[in-house]
Amino acid sequence: MTLVTPPRERVKVPDNVDGESHAVYMDRLCEIPMRYMGRVDNGSHEFKCSANPEECIRSAICGQYREIPVDAGIFGQIPEQVRGVTELRDLRKNSERPFNLLKHREGIEPLRVRSQHGLMAVATFAGMANLFLEIVATRKTERKENPQQKLILAA
Repeated sequence: MTLVTPPRERVKVPDNVDGESHAVYMDRLCEIPMRYMGRVDNGSHEFKCSANPEECIRSAICGQYREIPVDAGIFGQIPEQVRGVTELRDLRKNSERPFNLLKHREGIEPLRVRSQHGLMAVATFAGMANLFLEIVATRKTERKENPQQKLILAA
């Protein structure tokens, strides 16, 4: 499972990457955007030239591939170039909505977590706290409604 987060706006876009379309180019002279190939073992994203040999006059002198390290911007765990990353983010928003409502109710709204493990721990503890609050509220109402308990306490 990979946590898909929206890119941070403060992260600088790497050289030779279009900030609007997120297209990656080999260098400043390149005119044809590169194609995303996937992640390599060292944790960076690999891009390969998408031009046919007859399309690019520099193909003989060009390396035709480029690696860009993972960052907190448009080259996160899953880069912006991957088809469907926006839909994944929307799914994540919908799945986090109940947790966010619970956070607001339990007073842990300003809490920030930086990892998936931290998020799971906070969700577990918030769920436990909510359960304990419900148990306490149920016991309070049972004591108020039970008249025999008053007689036993009075005797």
